[in-house]
Amino acid sequence: MITVAGWLLGIGLVRLAGQRERWLRAALLAQIADLVSFTTLWEYGLGEQNPLAHLVLDLSRQAFGAEGFAGYVATVVLVALKLGLLGYLAFAERHFGRYRRPVLAIAVVAGTVGAASNVFAFGNAGLSLLIVAPYALIAIRWPNRFRQAIDGGIRVGATVLLALGGLVADVNVRWYGMGYGCAVDECSPQLVPFMLALTVALYGCAILALVATLAFFARFLPWPRRVAYAR
Repeated sequence: MITVAGWLLGIGLVRLAGQRERWLRAALLAQIADLVSFTTLWEYGLGEQNPLAHLVLDLSRQAFGAEGFAGYVATVVLVALKLGLLGYLAFAERHFGRYRRPVLAIAVVAGTVGAASNVFAFGNAGLSLLIVAPYALIAIRWPNRFRQAIDGGIRVGATVLLALGGLVADVNVRWYGMGYGCAVDECSPQLVPFMLALTVALYGCAILALVATLAFFARFLPWPRRVAYAR
């Protein structure tokens, strides 16, 4: 869930960065990439390799004790710090004066190095960047299409989730059919038919979602226009 939250946060933030001046945009995008890739590391327990994250996590453990709760608190603190930095760059950069270009250059380098190190530490962080990158491109090149890109992303996500849900239900049908996976010695006779109906429903909804998704994207294809000729 932390990874998905990072995707959603990154997609929302790239719109903020899309229409900025070139140096400021580069600094914001670099910091957003660092934030998105870091959330992926954090969910898999690799974020603690970052010295700042390790320090915040240690302080959170000393303050709250519980391991799991301390991790959530540390996540919120680190994300808040990164958001604070993004807000500072976005809204206070006009006050940097003659130091504006060096400050933005440092932000670009720091964000780029952070994102690259996150990807190097855990390759799946690169997948998170690939998910957010198209939205960044649209925010820069076609900002008036950004809302439509969000709508398309929702449709694609729903299709994938429904298909995965159908696949999981399909696997469980076979599992329960062999008598495994139940807390009692024998599975309920109604369980297999229920899971089978759920499988069919999820696959059916995935097909409908796919058709709706294709129809949505087909609206943006350059279809040849019909020319009416006068008789």
